[in-house]
Amino acid sequence: MTTQNRSKKTLTEQLVEAEARVETIKQRIAAEALINNVDVGDDVEFAYGRAERKRLLRGTVEGKKETDQGLQLRVTVGEGFDAEGYKPFARDLTQNFTKGTTAPANDDADNSEAVDPLAAAE
Repeated sequence: MTTQNRSKKTLTEQLVEAEARVETIKQRIAAEALINNVDVGDDVEFAYGRAERKRLLRGTVEGKKETDQGLQLRVTVGEGFDAEGYKPFARDLTQNFTKGTTAPANDDADNSEAVDPLAAAE
C-alpha cells in the first residue's frame, strides 16, 4: 500500500465527515436563531451558574442590552415578592417558550433539571 492510498479517504468516510460538518452548521444556525430572536416579554429558559452548580432557570425577559461581551438580558424568575432578577447573556439561553425555539444540545452541557424557584418556598 502506497502513502498516496493511505492518505485518501473512501467516499463513505468523506460522506460521514461532510454530514458531521453539516450537522455542526445546523446547530450553529439554530443557536444563532435563538440568540437573535429574543424580545422583552419572552418566556425563556437559561443556564445559570458554573460547573456542578450550573442549573436551568425559567423566567421572563424584562430588558436587553448589547454589551462588548454580547447581548445581555434582564430576566425575572418567579413572581411577586419572591421574584429574583438575573442578567444572563443571550448565549446562555436554552429555550424560548414564547417563540418555540430550542438551543441545540451541547456536548459540554450537563443534564441539569429545570429549577422551580417557588418550590423552595413551599
